[in-house]
Amino acid sequence: MKKDKIKQLFNNLLVVIIISIILISILAVIYSFTQTRIKENDSIFKKKAILIAAGFSLPEKNLQIFELYNSSIKELRIRESVEIYYFENRELNNEDILSKGYVLIYSGPGLWGEITIALAIGKDLETIAGIEFISQNETPGLGGRIVESWFKNQFRGKNIINRLVSEKEKPAFDEISSITGATNTTNYVLNLIKIGKDYVKAFNLEKLE
Repeated sequence: MKKDKIKQLFNNLLVVIIISIILISILAVIYSFTQTRIKENDSIFKKKAILIAAGFSLPEKNLQIFELYNSSIKELRIRESVEIYYFENRELNNEDILSKGYVLIYSGPGLWGEITIALAIGKDLETIAGIEFISQNETPGLGGRIVESWFKNQFRGKNIINRLVSEKEKPAFDEISSITGATNTTNYVLNLIKIGKDYVKAFNLEKLE
């Protein structure tokens, strides 16, 4: 009787071990698959951010985005706290200041956490070609509106920003429309751009090409 109970316990334990091994194996396969997919998604997301900041019109298909990226973007410095890329936008006239330049990816403080931005600077190293946000933790409906196109697009072509105006006003060349109810976040974005321009001055970008 005692032997039968021991045998039963052993069999139960064996079944549990076998089931555990099967489940762990399944989870390992799922993890491996999702990790690969996550890395692919992160890669395409960053490439899109770089192209958008540099003023490119994005194709619909990912394969076309990869092709555009590979033909127009050169990775110069992918390490430490700042990533630097050179871009050549053939959609624009070669004489246009924004037809060539650099995209910097870096992070800085926001109102509720770190903001990671892609800042594109034209070949004069002064004029903003565009901005795109890679990550941010600002308040939804308020500071989180920095991702809206109208807010990002107003920076393109500006090299001096002296004043904030109301969201309802049309900004002059040296002005930016602040997000209603999120002036602090708008100022954090301006500070991020200043940080990026300081990086531009600190690095000898032409030598990186």
